[in-house]
Amino acid sequence: MPNRTGRIAPKKATNPCPNALYVLEVFLIEGPITEEFAVLNLVVSRKIEIEGSNTL
Repeated sequence: MPNRTGRIAPKKATNPCPNALYVLEVFLIEGPITEEFAVLNLVVSRKIEIEGSNTL
């Protein structure tokens, strides 16, 4: 439906699957870390879980 300027307003995005769980696993592959930290932490990663009903 056109608004007052005559433009068609964009449709608001909707999540087709609000119960979905999106899982991201992020790894640190290089960067400014100490040698001691690198020896003690062979793999540095974080797992991020976002529910489909959440917004950013």
